[in-house]
Amino acid sequence: MKGRNLRSCTALRNGRMRYLASVSARAPRGTNLRDNKRARCSAYSRTVRTGIEVAVFVTRRSGSEVLIVHRSPEQGGYWHVVAGGVEPGEAVEEAAGRELLEETGLIAEAMATVNVMYAYSLSEEPADRQSLYDPSIAEVEVNCFHVSAPDDWEPSLDWEHDGHRWCEPGEACAALRWPDTAEALRKLLMLDAK
Repeated sequence: MKGRNLRSCTALRNGRMRYLASVSARAPRGTNLRDNKRARCSAYSRTVRTGIEVAVFVTRRSGSEVLIVHRSPEQGGYWHVVAGGVEPGEAVEEAAGRELLEETGLIAEAMATVNVMYAYSLSEEPADRQSLYDPSIAEVEVNCFHVSAPDDWEPSLDWEHDGHRWCEPGEACAALRWPDTAEALRKLLMLDAK
């Protein structure tokens, strides 16, 4: 089954506003979050992680191109997909839509075309990021989603990324840092083609 096409989603906009309000509340008074990368990073880093994350695979041109994003040096400096943590009380589908909007500006309903999930040991995270997780978390569960973007769409990246590129699926899999992410992409695209 193909991923659903884009559609406007008020819930995602509302989630974005709640997110911005929560970041603003944690930032120093008078901080302009749009222009102040350090304040955004600092507010972001105080969020306690739940141990559940989402990965959103964005394709266009009938799945022939896959979006990969380059994490900024503060975020590790590697090629990945749109991804992030599920906040307390948030459904994984909501988190996928929120991360997509925050990291690329795309408003879409992220579809779990198949139940593709994987987990990784928290020990794989850099030491400074391990402290962001609840101490009881030893493994991070990743729920994967797919979104089909318009053929001419380009992302508007946030502070977490310093570059992007559109690749054919094999090239995208080879460029991704984490083998589990590449395997999830292969599974999603293979099953979507059926």
